[in-house]
Amino acid sequence: MPVSSIVEITSPLPNLRRSSLDRCLYVALACAKMDKTPPGALSIMLTLQTLVLLLLPEVVMPRPTDLPSVASDVVELERLATRLGPTRLLKLATRPTADKGRTALLALKALALSGEHNPELAAQSVLPLSELLEQTSDERIRQAASDALLRLSPVLGRSLRCEEADDSGCGADVTVLPLRLLTMAEKSSLPILTRSVAVSALLSLPVSGWQAQAPRLMALAQREPAPLRTTVLAALSVLHQQASRAELLTLVSQPDDALAVAASQELCWPLTLAKPSKPGVTAQSVVPTVVLSRVRAIAAGTLPIAVRLLAVDCLRASQLPEDRALLTQLATAVKAAKTRK
Repeated sequence: MPVSSIVEITSPLPNLRRSSLDRCLYVALACAKMDKTPPGALSIMLTLQTLVLLLLPEVVMPRPTDLPSVASDVVELERLATRLGPTRLLKLATRPTADKGRTALLALKALALSGEHNPELAAQSVLPLSELLEQTSDERIRQAASDALLRLSPVLGRSLRCEEADDSGCGADVTVLPLRLLTMAEKSSLPILTRSVAVSALLSLPVSGWQAQAPRLMALAQREPAPLRTTVLAALSVLHQQASRAELLTLVSQPDDALAVAASQELCWPLTLAKPSKPGVTAQSVVPTVVLSRVRAIAAGTLPIAVRLLAVDCLRASQLPEDRALLTQLATAVKAAKTRK
């Protein structure tokens, strides 16, 4: 087959494929001239190469505009998001659009799906997500970014590759993330929910990366009301259990009864998971004496019943007769409060 005929066959092809064929023909002709290939063999070679290129499937690159078409299919959405990558998805989440933010919300959902099982993608996403969460004023974007951050943060400590000495970031440097999240939690200009999300994301990270921030968390618990205080106390509870930090014990001894009993609850609830003493065996309290004394005083005091009920976990964990009696008193007080209503 003459070369001119081959070129005529390929002429209807798209520009991209036609240019590939032209380059292939050019290279083949140059090689034939150097090797003095006979004309018949050259025709066969060019024909085979042309047929191969014709039969190759077209490679379609992923496009952000394809996201809406797979929005209802979680599996396809995750695949497309993985191919697009965190950078392009984050640009979609921050770029103004004419669809009332639907593309941005979908991009954040896709980002969470793609990084939930991939530590490398998660590590590339968490810091930009925290910045978006801090800067956005759109409530829907804030909720979607919060959800993505809470789903990706635990992934950073789940993979073995994250625990290797020579790969502390799983593909990105996330050593500044704990400090970044704590700074967000301390920023009073942010919504309480956003600050609580920052602490929740913090406590889902490996404890070794943020246990040094325990004094700042304790100070935050002392000056902030619920629900942020509750989340901060949960973080201090994790530090007490896994790193033997004493900040939670310190808060129990504070003069603020509401703070003290809330801290004692976070201290004692893990103790309630222990098996109860066998019948005939003398009960011994596993609750520290200083904590138990403070909790007993609060449970028997005059604070609102909702506050006094926070002492229940410590009283249950102690397994002592006097604490069981206090539990009965609290139950009676709850019934009386319901009757008054």
